[in-house]
Amino acid sequence: MRAAQPSVLQQCLSFGPVIATPRSIQARGLAILQGNGECDLLRGCWLRAFQRDAEPGCCEVIETPIYVVTDVELDGPVPDRHSMLSFASVAVTPDGHQHGEFEAILSQLDGASPDPETMAFWRTQPEAYAAATKNPQPPGAVMKRFVEWVRSLAGDEIFAAHPLALDGPWIDFYLQRFTQERLSEGPWRPKRLFRSAPLCLMSFAAGRLGWPTWACDVDRYPADWLGDHEHTHQAVDDARGYARLLVTLMSKSGLA
Repeated sequence: MRAAQPSVLQQCLSFGPVIATPRSIQARGLAILQGNGECDLLRGCWLRAFQRDAEPGCCEVIETPIYVVTDVELDGPVPDRHSMLSFASVAVTPDGHQHGEFEAILSQLDGASPDPETMAFWRTQPEAYAAATKNPQPPGAVMKRFVEWVRSLAGDEIFAAHPLALDGPWIDFYLQRFTQERLSEGPWRPKRLFRSAPLCLMSFAAGRLGWPTWACDVDRYPADWLGDHEHTHQAVDDARGYARLLVTLMSKSGLA
């Protein structure tokens, strides 16, 4: 009995692809449509597109992910109209190894003013508010130091927050306003700050646990999932807890 011939895609995979590019995908489709079992067209495209020194592709292999788990504290809901009081990041790998922390307190943005409803909440958290506003530094200087710290990490940095929809826009706004960086950029920029799209820990928890997203709240997680870090509304405490949550969720044995 004659063995089945490998498909065009299987043959091309034997050449060792590393990155998928629009050109390689287009070539693959053309080869299949033409019935080109030898896939010569793909061979040349694949070898050109997957060289590390060639033009960047649309996907990259992340070999050494370091998650920059971040928590922000705010005086209102709208970036620029209100200000980010403080934020903290914990750099951690999926195996739980911590690669450092960043913590900063920022002065108020020019022209911004606190939101009354948000300030009513802070009046119920006097210790946390005092910690979030003590000795603030100029936002431009803070964000420059943050970029330098992220770039000093030895790996492929990925931003993460719980939830991303709250913390992410603030960090992105401050990065764009005070630096040349952004939270998420296309792969055509080889020296971008973060190597992959940001991770929403709330969504990740929902998928990992099979819970609805609204049930994925810090008050519902067992304390050991957060590394027994109390959620104090002080940015560094909360970032440490969420970093441990990420490690827990990525562990095959961590969800007993």
